[in-house]
Amino acid sequence: AHLRAAIPLAHKRLVMAGAMRYTGSRLTAYDEMTGAAAVYDLTGTAKLLSNRLDLQVGVRNLSDKQYVDPLSPEHGIPVLQRPGRSFYVKLTWGTE
Repeated sequence: AHLRAAIPLAHKRLVMAGAMRYTGSRLTAYDEMTGAAAVYDLTGTAKLLSNRLDLQVGVRNLSDKQYVDPLSPEHGIPVLQRPGRSFYVKLTWGTE
């Protein structure tokens, strides 16, 4: 399941957004079960310089949830460890 929501603020010059992804437990190719996981993301986007510059900052996996995804048998290992919490900053320049 995936749920996303966004709220425009300050006359749409700032947008706060959040997302939640839920993955249930799954069977690997080696007949092992992975655990279920709920992962949350948070993002803020601001329009600057007469809407020509967007500044976006965000956090992926806000709660630093440790979880895995199953792999196919040709990988030689049953699961892939997913990344923990990460932060990012993005600048986008446009020509209005």
